[in-house]
Amino acid sequence: MLFKLYEQILTSLLWNFLNIGEPEIANSYLQKLQQLQQLQQKSQNANFSTRIQQKILETKLFLDNYRYGTTPQQMGDNAKNYAKFLVKNLHLSPQFDFSKYKNPKNSKRLHLKLGFVSGDFKAHPSSYFLLGLLNALQNLQTSQDKKIKKITFDFYFYNNCKQTDEITLKIKALARAWTDIYNLDDLQTANKIYADKIQILFDLSGHTALNRLQMFALKPAPIQISWIGWLGSSGVASMDYFAGDNFLIPKNSENLEQQFCEKFLRFQNIWLVYTPPENTPKVKETPLLKNNFITFGSVQNINKVNENVIKTWAKILNSLPNSQFCWVRFQFIDETLKQRVFQKFAKYNVDISKINLICNHDHAEYLAAYEKFDFILDTFPVSGGTTTCEALWQGVPILTLCGNLMASRLSASCLQNVGLNDWVCHNENEYVEKAIKLANTFLQNPQQLNDLRLHLREQMKNSPLCDANLFAQNFQNTMQNIWNDFVNS
Repeated sequence: MLFKLYEQILTSLLWNFLNIGEPEIANSYLQKLQQLQQLQQKSQNANFSTRIQQKILETKLFLDNYRYGTTPQQMGDNAKNYAKFLVKNLHLSPQFDFSKYKNPKNSKRLHLKLGFVSGDFKAHPSSYFLLGLLNALQNLQTSQDKKIKKITFDFYFYNNCKQTDEITLKIKALARAWTDIYNLDDLQTANKIYADKIQILFDLSGHTALNRLQMFALKPAPIQISWIGWLGSSGVASMDYFAGDNFLIPKNSENLEQQFCEKFLRFQNIWLVYTPPENTPKVKETPLLKNNFITFGSVQNINKVNENVIKTWAKILNSLPNSQFCWVRFQFIDETLKQRVFQKFAKYNVDISKINLICNHDHAEYLAAYEKFDFILDTFPVSGGTTTCEALWQGVPILTLCGNLMASRLSASCLQNVGLNDWVCHNENEYVEKAIKLANTFLQNPQQLNDLRLHLREQMKNSPLCDANLFAQNFQNTMQNIWNDFVNS
């Protein structure tokens, strides 16, 4: 009982510190959990020890994305360790036979069953990105010339969340079949997927809450793909692919590919398509025009803003005496948290009167807040993703630092697809120097920034980032190719 209480305290402290941007302190509590697990091993409490070990391995895969200096090889080792654990300790390995598909005649199949497993079929970023693709695929399949033989799909959804909202209903409307799996165990779920004869199965949760990765270890579909909901490898040996693009992991980049235990599957142009929310605010002129000073911005979750990010932002602010920094996040309803952030900036000699921390109470307030920023300073090693898309849609460019982890390259993928390659940096010095240079350039010529801002939404509309039809065609071709590879292997 005492060990369990200690485990709960350590786990709570770990996540609390990660959530306020202290990944190294969080990691120290992870190490204490490892010590607890070793004690339990010695006391021969095998069940308790195994459960803690699983928690440690899953948490390490999540936490190390946020730690400064984590390498692709370290992330890959984390994934492989988790994969070994599933087989050795939980005895989870492929259970199903797909020999019936291994026939070259099946490569001519023009219809595939796609399955999607998620705990986030609701108002959630992964569902927003998914919905744009599903609608585009449905339109494409309805409109394409029947004389041209193109692959078509049926969509099957396996829902691991009890919550239902408007987004849930929109996804359900596109379903060939919908199955709630939150009351099914892994084997029951896997049997259902196998019985549905799913050919390509997508995991959309990774190591986030309500995931069903242990079920994927049973491999109920011949092809399994991790996509959208996670920033790195699933750590499941029977996951065939991780889906991304050439900006996230460039071809022939063996170093970057080390972070995955899956094969890396590259969609052409970009790995997802952004569908803007309805009734977004109109793009406003850049505040520099009336302020005569640069307002840097951030909308990032606090767990992405570690000590090194604060230190780097401070260098930029201290080099531009009249600049301001505005950070909008719903967590700033907490005054204690705000004071902690002020103290972090003050530690690096930033005048805290330059720092404006704003609580947004809903998504409408959040989108409206973009009018306060001239441009955004991205976080690292975990960059923006959905927030980057939303910022660009509101006309606000982002300066990002593109690192070696997939989690560090999401903003870079968006920016390069929109044509803002010059806003992508590759080390901290370049990031600081470019932020200062851009700020001084725009101070001398505010209209240059304003023109970029007022044209950015249209530029984004015409880019692969928002071209759902183009992405649907690329997705269609990619699914056909990997199916052909499987049945002919």
